[in-house]
This record gives sequence, C-alpha cells and structure tokens, in this order.
Amino acid sequence: MSTLFLALMLYPEVQKRAQAELDSVVSRDRLPTSEDKPRLPYIEAICKELLRWHVVTPLGNSLSSTCMRTGDSSPLRKGVPHAAAEDDVYRGFFIPKGLIFRSYAREALC
Repeated sequence: MSTLFLALMLYPEVQKRAQAELDSVVSRDRLPTSEDKPRLPYIEAICKELLRWHVVTPLGNSLSSTCMRTGDSSPLRKGVPHAAAEDDVYRGFFIPKGLIFRSYAREALC
C-alpha cells in the first residue's frame, strides 16, 4: 500500500484519471467487484505497474551489494532460488542446465 500512496503522490494526474475511470464504472453506493475488472483497464494497469515497482515475492534477509554496472551500493535482498531448465547464454555468460541461481530484482533494474 505504501508504494501505491507514493505513486499517487508523485503522479496526481494518474490518481485523477483512475478516480474518473472508477466513478464512470462504479456508483458511489457500492465498492468495485471482480465483475467490474474488465471495465477498469487503467486501474488494472496501475496495479501491474505497482507490482513492477515493488516486487512481491518471498525474499530473505537484507544484505549489502553493489550493482556491477553502475557501482551503486545499496541494500539488496536475497532472491528466490531458481534453476536453469536448459543450457543458455546470457550477456555472453554460459549458464548450464540445472545451475541453481538467485535472481535479484534490484540488480535487474540497475
């Protein structure tokens, strides 16, 4: 929720447009329901953008790390373990099938 409030404070025009969409679909005497969702595409897009801003996954303890590309040093969280389903090459690095790795959402964005 804090990410939503931050986003709406930073972008008041988004809040106004979302409120206008909500008012046009839902009357003031009831709350929106799942049946209203197909008629609320802008609000759906806001929800997806909030998930992009604040990844909702089970993450571990905080740790300090430095972004390899930018040199930015900030606290990161341990990512969820994944395993490569097949051999792959990413940015010139060979990743063998079965390799277990952790993804860091912060590192992907820096």
